[in-house]
Amino acid sequence: MTDFPTYLAQALLLMSHPAVVISLFVIGFVFHDKKTWGIAIMLTGFSMILNPALKEYFQLARPLGAEGYGFPSGHFQSATVFYGWIALNWPNTKVRAAIAVILAGIAYGLVFLGFHYIRDIAGALAVGSLVLLMSSLLIGRPYFNTKPPKYGIVLMGLSTLPLLYMYQSEGIPKHSWEGLACLFLSTTLWLLAFPYLKNRSSDT
Repeated sequence: MTDFPTYLAQALLLMSHPAVVISLFVIGFVFHDKKTWGIAIMLTGFSMILNPALKEYFQLARPLGAEGYGFPSGHFQSATVFYGWIALNWPNTKVRAAIAVILAGIAYGLVFLGFHYIRDIAGALAVGSLVLLMSSLLIGRPYFNTKPPKYGIVLMGLSTLPLLYMYQSEGIPKHSWEGLACLFLSTTLWLLAFPYLKNRSSDT
């Protein structure tokens, strides 16, 4: 019989599920701030490409019984860049506190359920933070500030390095293809629709 801590861990992990992330993106993009949420989903796609390459490079095993390499955690790295970007660009203390709780809950679920070691979570946090730092420095430049979907083109360019690395080693995994599709579609559709969209920003 499943106990409460297991139910809790499984419930917390739902916040990193693709269906939840995509739903939050759509709601945020339509009703809150297109720039913030648009970049967040592009960063998530980039993270999904980068992470398998890092796992292939380090080749550190997951806990006993879990398949594949574990360092850094893909779930937590993508959650860090998605929710982290929202927290950095939504100046609301309650929202940021809620995001901190969400990320802590995802980390707890991944470790408690035996998917990852704490080292995998720490590595994902470090990589995700570096991606956020890089993006924060670049996105403020006038070139991207006036037309933020162009940043997706930069991310696609950066994606060629991990893709080439994986292609030459064990091949490009499904997860990276999904990330590339996410990045390409979000960038392309946003660029095409950009002239017709009016950004709605909110300080709430």
